[in-house]
Amino acid sequence: MWDREEVDKVCEWGVITLMLGLVVYAALALGAVRLTEFAVVGALTGIALVLWTVRLWLSEGHRFLLHPVVWPLLAFVGYAGWRYSQAPVEYLARLEWMQILLYSAVFLLVLHNLHRQETLQWATAVLSVLGMCLSFYSLVQLASGSDLVWWFLKPGNYARRGGGTFINPNHLAGLLVVLFPLATTHVFLGRIRPLVRVLYGYAALVMLCGIGVTMSRGGWLATALTVTLLFVWLLRRRQHRLPALLMLVVIATGAFFYFTRVDFAKWRLEGTLREGTSDSGHSRQYLLQPTLKMWRDHVWTGVGPGQYDVVFPKYRPPTIQNAPVHAHNEYLELLAAYGLVGAGLVFAVLGALAWGAHKTSNFVERGSSELGFKASNRTAFFLGATLGLFGIAVHCLVEFHLHIPGVGLAVMLMAGLMASNLRFATDNFWLTPRWWSSGIATVLAVGWIAWMSPVLLRGWREGRHLNAAAVIPSLDEKLMSSLKSAFAVEPGNPRTAYEIGENYRLLSWQGLTGYSDQAREAITWLERSARLNPFDAHTRLRLALSRHWIEDRAGAAADFDTALRLGPNDVTVANYAGWNRMLRGDLEGARHLLEQSRIWWPWGNSMAEHYLDAIERAIQAKSGKLKSPEN
Repeated sequence: MWDREEVDKVCEWGVITLMLGLVVYAALALGAVRLTEFAVVGALTGIALVLWTVRLWLSEGHRFLLHPVVWPLLAFVGYAGWRYSQAPVEYLARLEWMQILLYSAVFLLVLHNLHRQETLQWATAVLSVLGMCLSFYSLVQLASGSDLVWWFLKPGNYARRGGGTFINPNHLAGLLVVLFPLATTHVFLGRIRPLVRVLYGYAALVMLCGIGVTMSRGGWLATALTVTLLFVWLLRRRQHRLPALLMLVVIATGAFFYFTRVDFAKWRLEGTLREGTSDSGHSRQYLLQPTLKMWRDHVWTGVGPGQYDVVFPKYRPPTIQNAPVHAHNEYLELLAAYGLVGAGLVFAVLGALAWGAHKTSNFVERGSSELGFKASNRTAFFLGATLGLFGIAVHCLVEFHLHIPGVGLAVMLMAGLMASNLRFATDNFWLTPRWWSSGIATVLAVGWIAWMSPVLLRGWREGRHLNAAAVIPSLDEKLMSSLKSAFAVEPGNPRTAYEIGENYRLLSWQGLTGYSDQAREAITWLERSARLNPFDAHTRLRLALSRHWIEDRAGAAADFDTALRLGPNDVTVANYAGWNRMLRGDLEGARHLLEQSRIWWPWGNSMAEHYLDAIERAIQAKSGKLKSPEN
């Protein structure tokens, strides 16, 4: 029979293993951005909550660490849940609410269970090996010219960039920015054996190369600032000045040769000055003003979790024609999605975390004395975690890292481990559990599991069908069956309904037997999608095209006008709406829309050019045969 201490030890190491394991799994599994992998991460977190609850009731020595960060964190979770309940597109809001619940649970689990010195060293070793392996993979990708991430083909715009197990190389850069300082500080400050020190140095060097081959300019900047801060910190200590100078010389020399000898890296660096001109419609600078305007229209509470991309078309500038999905700036998106109230709570979290770090700093640097410097693992970890979190905070100015679980979970792990160091500074925040405090924690844990379990299971089942549909190359019944199965599992997903309707529309436009029935089926599914997401201009546009195909002219005209209202400054919507107005005899209105479209997108806009020529001929000749844009 095991006694309480043995059970507590098993539960403690179970939580430790699960926390480190889910961070590793999320990073390796494409960042856990798909529903199937996210569900696995959620399940591991649920198991860890069960083990922690067992510890609360069995272990007499287990205590709560009520770090000041806990209260604004719980307040933000509650606030986000309230905003989720009001969101116009429930499905997308639910996905973000699930991420918030997951991150908060992981942070609290780490804070209360991963605070031993031995645990910190295990975490350092696991995270350093993870960063090294991901960096090796990215180097192999670049050297071999591979376009694969595992067995998945990555988009062409990420060619010649190493992304490791992340589709977007910027997200690998973000993760390595978090992990690189941890290995580096243990080289200089850790109380470890020489061989382990060499291994940490090797891991840090490989991670630095990994950040380089991601070609992420934000990652380069965050790394440069992090290295600079580490260099300044080391210069304060006489014993570390020479090693710090050697480190700086090695890194600066490597960076110089990299940016002068590798053409694509040089082009990316020079492209910083071109950012926002012709490089990409996703240019960050063009997202700044619409995001701020979105916030100004919803100052206090924002547009709601997961709703940024939903309402973005209303604020779309002509320079951005693709869906941005996120603002590419976590702080601006936080402001737009949650308003001043939500942003205030999050900055209270960050402020409490920073206060705890400042309060702790003098107590974790006890390795220094009048007799010289003593190596200290806790100093190495504390400094590495602080620099890593600083680096990701800088990188979040140009990326949406916290929306990628593979990065966000690593950040929560690091933040929780760093916050747990407050125990070195004071005992003021320790609370010995009583039956009522353990009961509250148990109710919260059970509530988390009770709500998340069916949602995660449903998401996993939906994700399996969507994953199957994503690899079907042909437009056939097998594809439609997978999509319909996904919608049957989760009938709240407007994108799945849209995909089914659009595929039926494309089948119908082949003009084969039964095309009119296929068009009506397309209309049925597209109307479902429009009800689930009434802000999507492209759903209305496809509805209009489907109605026009079966000669429902009045319904098509109404949908074209609705699409134009929902999607201002949208080239595709303007082109089709202009074509429709041309067919309705409104040549001047059609010309105005098509000329606008050509101004917004002057290159490769063949549809606008074609119909503007037709309109000019029609105006001049007062006659002419008007054709469908598909002809």
